[in-house]
Amino acid sequence: MNPVKQYFLKKKLTNQQAILGVVALVLGAGIFMLSGQPSLIGLATLFLVMSFANKSLKVVQVFPKYIEFKKGLIASKTMIPYDTIKSVLIEKKVFIIYYKTNNNKEKKFKFHKVLLEDKDLKEVISLLQENIPQSEKNQIENTVNS
Repeated sequence: MNPVKQYFLKKKLTNQQAILGVVALVLGAGIFMLSGQPSLIGLATLFLVMSFANKSLKVVQVFPKYIEFKKGLIASKTMIPYDTIKSVLIEKKVFIIYYKTNNNKEKKFKFHKVLLEDKDLKEVISLLQENIPQSEKNQIENTVNS
Protein backbone atom coordinates (compact mmCIF):
# COMPACT_ATOMS: atom_id res chain seq x y z
CA MET A 1 0.00 0.00 0.00
CA ASN A 2 1.36 3.42 -0.92
CA PRO A 3 1.51 6.14 1.72
CA VAL A 4 -0.77 9.15 1.39
CA LYS A 5 1.90 11.47 2.84
CA GLN A 6 5.50 11.11 4.02
CA TYR A 7 7.49 13.22 6.45
CA PHE A 8 11.28 13.16 6.45
CA LEU A 9 13.81 13.63 9.25
CA LYS A 10 14.46 17.28 10.16
CA LYS A 11 17.20 18.72 7.90
CA LYS A 12 18.94 20.37 10.86
CA LEU A 13 19.67 16.95 12.38
CA THR A 14 21.23 15.52 9.23
CA ASN A 15 23.25 18.71 8.73
CA GLN A 16 24.60 18.48 12.29
CA GLN A 17 25.80 14.93 11.62
CA ALA A 18 27.48 16.04 8.40
CA ILE A 19 29.22 18.94 10.14
CA LEU A 20 30.44 16.63 12.92
CA GLY A 21 31.72 14.22 10.27
CA VAL A 22 33.64 16.93 8.43
CA VAL A 23 35.13 18.33 11.66
CA ALA A 24 36.17 14.83 12.81
CA LEU A 25 37.65 14.15 9.37
CA VAL A 26 39.73 17.33 9.43
CA LEU A 27 40.90 16.67 13.00
CA GLY A 28 41.58 13.02 12.17
CA ALA A 29 43.63 13.97 9.12
CA GLY A 30 45.63 16.45 11.23
CA ILE A 31 46.28 13.88 13.95
CA PHE A 32 47.22 11.31 11.31
CA MET A 33 49.76 13.69 9.73
CA LEU A 34 51.31 14.57 13.09
CA SER A 35 51.37 11.18 14.80
CA GLY A 36 50.52 8.55 12.19
CA GLN A 37 47.47 7.40 14.21
CA PRO A 38 44.19 7.29 12.22
CA SER A 39 42.14 7.89 15.37
CA LEU A 40 39.15 9.99 14.22
CA ILE A 41 38.91 8.96 10.58
CA GLY A 42 36.62 5.99 11.33
CA LEU A 43 34.32 8.12 13.47
CA ALA A 44 34.24 10.79 10.77
CA THR A 45 33.29 8.21 8.17
CA LEU A 46 30.52 6.91 10.42
CA PHE A 47 29.02 10.39 10.91
CA LEU A 48 29.18 11.17 7.18
CA VAL A 49 27.55 7.87 6.21
CA MET A 50 24.81 8.36 8.84
CA SER A 51 24.21 11.89 7.60
CA PHE A 52 23.72 10.83 3.99
CA ALA A 53 21.60 7.80 4.94
CA ASN A 54 19.35 9.90 7.23
CA LYS A 55 18.64 12.48 4.51
CA SER A 56 16.08 10.10 3.01
CA LEU A 57 14.73 8.70 6.31
CA LYS A 58 10.93 8.80 6.39
CA VAL A 59 10.14 9.22 10.09
CA VAL A 60 6.35 9.38 9.60
CA GLN A 61 4.30 7.82 6.82
CA VAL A 62 0.55 8.33 6.62
CA PHE A 63 -1.63 5.59 5.19
CA PRO A 64 -5.43 5.55 4.80
CA LYS A 65 -6.03 3.24 7.80
CA TYR A 66 -2.91 3.70 9.94
CA ILE A 67 0.12 5.86 10.63
CA GLU A 68 3.68 4.53 10.68
CA PHE A 69 6.58 5.92 12.74
CA LYS A 70 10.30 5.19 12.40
CA LYS A 71 12.49 6.94 14.97
CA GLY A 72 15.85 6.19 13.40
CA LEU A 73 17.79 4.52 10.63
CA ILE A 74 18.04 1.12 12.34
CA ALA A 75 14.96 1.48 14.56
CA SER A 76 11.96 -0.73 13.89
CA LYS A 77 8.75 0.72 12.49
CA THR A 78 5.70 1.26 14.68
CA MET A 79 2.34 1.07 12.92
CA ILE A 80 -0.69 2.41 14.76
CA PRO A 81 -4.17 1.97 13.22
CA TYR A 82 -6.30 5.10 13.66
CA ASP A 83 -9.21 3.18 15.15
CA THR A 84 -7.03 1.93 18.06
CA ILE A 85 -5.89 5.39 19.20
CA LYS A 86 -7.40 6.43 22.53
CA SER A 87 -5.69 9.77 23.15
CA VAL A 88 -2.79 12.00 22.17
CA LEU A 89 -0.86 14.04 24.71
CA ILE A 90 1.48 16.82 23.63
CA GLU A 91 4.35 17.53 26.01
CA LYS A 92 7.30 19.89 25.74
CA LYS A 93 9.66 17.54 23.89
CA VAL A 94 7.48 14.58 22.87
CA PHE A 95 3.98 13.68 21.88
CA ILE A 96 2.51 10.49 23.28
CA ILE A 97 -0.08 8.35 21.54
CA TYR A 98 -2.12 6.03 23.76
CA TYR A 99 -3.61 3.14 21.81
CA LYS A 100 -4.99 -0.38 22.25
CA THR A 101 -3.23 -3.48 20.93
CA ASN A 102 -4.90 -6.50 19.32
CA ASN A 103 -5.26 -8.19 22.72
CA ASN A 104 -6.97 -5.07 24.13
CA LYS A 105 -3.96 -3.91 26.17
CA GLU A 106 -3.32 -0.20 26.36
CA LYS A 107 0.11 0.91 25.12
CA LYS A 108 1.78 4.26 24.71
CA PHE A 109 4.12 5.39 21.98
CA LYS A 110 6.43 8.38 22.50
CA PHE A 111 7.67 10.35 19.52
CA HIS A 112 10.25 13.10 19.90
CA LYS A 113 9.09 16.36 18.35
CA VAL A 114 12.65 17.32 17.34
CA LEU A 115 12.63 14.64 14.60
CA LEU A 116 10.15 16.62 12.46
CA GLU A 117 10.13 20.11 11.01
CA ASP A 118 7.69 22.42 12.86
CA LYS A 119 5.14 22.58 10.03
CA ASP A 120 5.31 18.80 9.56
CA LEU A 121 4.77 18.26 13.29
CA LYS A 122 1.62 20.40 13.22
CA GLU A 123 0.34 18.49 10.20
CA VAL A 124 0.93 15.10 11.85
CA ILE A 125 -0.82 16.15 15.05
CA SER A 126 -3.82 17.57 13.19
CA LEU A 127 -3.94 14.46 11.02
CA LEU A 128 -4.04 12.29 14.15
CA GLN A 129 -6.88 14.41 15.52
CA GLU A 130 -8.84 14.11 12.27
CA ASN A 131 -8.48 10.33 12.00
CA ILE A 132 -9.24 9.28 15.56
CA PRO A 133 -12.55 7.48 16.10
CA GLN A 134 -15.46 9.81 16.91
CA SER A 135 -15.99 8.34 20.40
CA GLU A 136 -12.46 9.34 21.42
CA LYS A 137 -12.38 12.90 20.01
CA ASN A 138 -13.43 14.68 23.19
CA GLN A 139 -10.67 13.05 25.19
CA ILE A 140 -8.08 14.02 22.60
CA GLU A 141 -9.17 17.64 22.36
CA ASN A 142 -8.93 17.94 26.15
CA THR A 143 -5.42 16.47 26.40
CA VAL A 144 -3.72 18.21 23.47
CA ASN A 145 -1.96 21.44 24.43
CA SER A 146 -0.05 22.86 21.47
